[in-house]
Amino acid sequence: MSELSAVPIPDQDEGLTRLRDLLAGVNSDYDRQVDPQEPLILDSLDAVRFKSAIDTACTTDLPLEIFFGHCTLETLASALLNHGTDGGAVPQLVPAPGRDHEPFELTDVQQAYWLGSRGFDLGGRSAHFYVEVDLFAADRARVEEAFNTLIGRHGMLRATLLPDGRQQVAREVPYYRFRHGDLSGLPEADGRCRLEETREEMAAQVFDPHTWPLYDIRTHQLDPGRLRLHISVDLLFVDAGSIQVLLAEWIRLILDADSLGAAPAATFRDYLDGVAAYRAQPGHEQARAYWLDRVDTLPPAPELPVRAVAHAQAPAFVRRERRLPGRVWRQIRDRANALGVTPSVLLCAAYAQVLRTWSRSSRFTLNLTLADRPRWHADIDRLIGDFTSTILLECDLGGALDLATAATRIQGQLRRDLAHARFSGVEVQRELARRGDGTQARMPVVFTSLLREQDSLGALEGMVFETGYAVSQTPQVYLDNQVVARGSDLLISWDAVEEVFPEGVLDDMFTAYVDLVGRVAEQEEPAPVGLPERQLAVRRAVNDTAGPQPGELLHAAIGRQAAAHPDAPAVISADATLTYGELDRRADGIAHRLRELGAQPNTLVAVLMHKGWEQVPAVLGVLRAGAAYLPVDAGLPRERVDQLLEAGGVSVAVTQPGTYVPQGVTGLTVEREQGRDAADGPVPAAATGPDDLAYVI
Repeated sequence: MSELSAVPIPDQDEGLTRLRDLLAGVNSDYDRQVDPQEPLILDSLDAVRFKSAIDTACTTDLPLEIFFGHCTLETLASALLNHGTDGGAVPQLVPAPGRDHEPFELTDVQQAYWLGSRGFDLGGRSAHFYVEVDLFAADRARVEEAFNTLIGRHGMLRATLLPDGRQQVAREVPYYRFRHGDLSGLPEADGRCRLEETREEMAAQVFDPHTWPLYDIRTHQLDPGRLRLHISVDLLFVDAGSIQVLLAEWIRLILDADSLGAAPAATFRDYLDGVAAYRAQPGHEQARAYWLDRVDTLPPAPELPVRAVAHAQAPAFVRRERRLPGRVWRQIRDRANALGVTPSVLLCAAYAQVLRTWSRSSRFTLNLTLADRPRWHADIDRLIGDFTSTILLECDLGGALDLATAATRIQGQLRRDLAHARFSGVEVQRELARRGDGTQARMPVVFTSLLREQDSLGALEGMVFETGYAVSQTPQVYLDNQVVARGSDLLISWDAVEEVFPEGVLDDMFTAYVDLVGRVAEQEEPAPVGLPERQLAVRRAVNDTAGPQPGELLHAAIGRQAAAHPDAPAVISADATLTYGELDRRADGIAHRLRELGAQPNTLVAVLMHKGWEQVPAVLGVLRAGAAYLPVDAGLPRERVDQLLEAGGVSVAVTQPGTYVPQGVTGLTVEREQGRDAADGPVPAAATGPDDLAYVI
């Protein structure tokens, strides 16, 4: 099949005709008779796909913002005529079969999956998907033969990772045989035990990316009319949309060996060549500038009640799932339409409302996964590969927003971000890691919308096959909310690392989310999400700190401890260990020097440092001097440091050796050697009390 033609639009009527055809190809809800003045209510991802189809067909690069708000085919046709063409803004995928088996680079997401699987911080396992599918009246040999046909048809089913970190598609691979077991004659309890053993083993598989195959298919004959497929797939080379393509083609092949027609002319490698060309366009640098401008103010992931877990083995993911019937799903879509937001955004806003209830902060960042298949070739939807991209979505739910307001705010932010999605969420996380200690770069709370993925098997489900248990997992992620259109229903799935959360918390959060989505469907404005009473009781007990207050400031107790146990360790780090006596003397020395520099109550002194032992005597010294401290990360860009110190009215900063200090600010360095830290003995007590300022964050 040839690549899409790129023909300029000669006039408004021709533009409307072309746009109707392209829109129907992107979203089947719109037929080719749509009124050109009718507002288009496009899902955010549909808008991206529609723009991609137009740009490819008409050799243009329309701004994404045009597709939102009051967008009609008429306004788009006018934009095409006025925007002109540049002939080179959008790649034209030209299949290059002669290069199909040459090594090629990984995508950003593939690199993240590979590196994340190598054992650090919720790693130790690959991005992975496991699903069970029951086929009715299917011949096992034919099922196996059909899958081998697909291996030959789709190159990424023959792909492996090379030692240098590139990927390669093999020309040929051996015939792939399934492991099979016949349970039809076993007692029910024995058969169930065998199935559970298989599920437990395959759901936790970790594949060697350098060795083919990166999947495992097994079958069990449950009874003469039901064959269970156990499908375990490493997501390094395929994404969720590709699994949909694979299952759809597989089942059609089982039903009719001549059903598929010619294989796609383009390949995943051809697509990546187009991505490389696209990144060379000015739009990528513009997107990079947009995100670099936001990096310093991007909030962290939701601060949920999670705990650090030392893993002797890879963490296990557990799925919670609820299927909402078609009636409820239609009500949710109607509710989203009434609010002027997309169903994906409404479901994401409900997720954010639940996260806010359990998070320490109402402002946080979600990691959104996108199925990025630009319409650069007519075969793009039939390809198998990892087209996944990510975007970091800031959710600011401060001010007790109702759900409608939150959804509107989130949609506005998402649309601004999607306009700059050429610079991916993975690239933003890398930039965050470069600028800080890496904690800010972790985005382990994910929202995955698969509402617009093709579901060409919906009519056959229940008649030819039935989908059962499924679970996915991603390295460096501990909670992934997935919403999927399954036939006429809505399927909500949470895949999470169970042991990271306190007992019962995930159950309560998931129940709250499903209940909220149900209330969204049934009424105008649901009540705010609240914590379960038993969790509120725990919080009340923990926070019940009533009692006599000490007659001194908190930091004064350090002096008593130093006098009683001067040789006991007080600060332990990889670089240094301070006893209480050493800490006491260092803090006094810093306090003396700050007093000389004019430190006084209710004024701020910056503690401008990287994480390290120096922070402790610095903070203690500021408090003993009678001032308050302003903690500032020394890893921030200089412009951001300047802004923070100026906002705090800071004239003195306690620092580490080599730290940047803004012009006009006096730097006081905490040295590894004590120097004059204790030259003047204990500092006289400051005239401060409990009502004076202690610190500002």
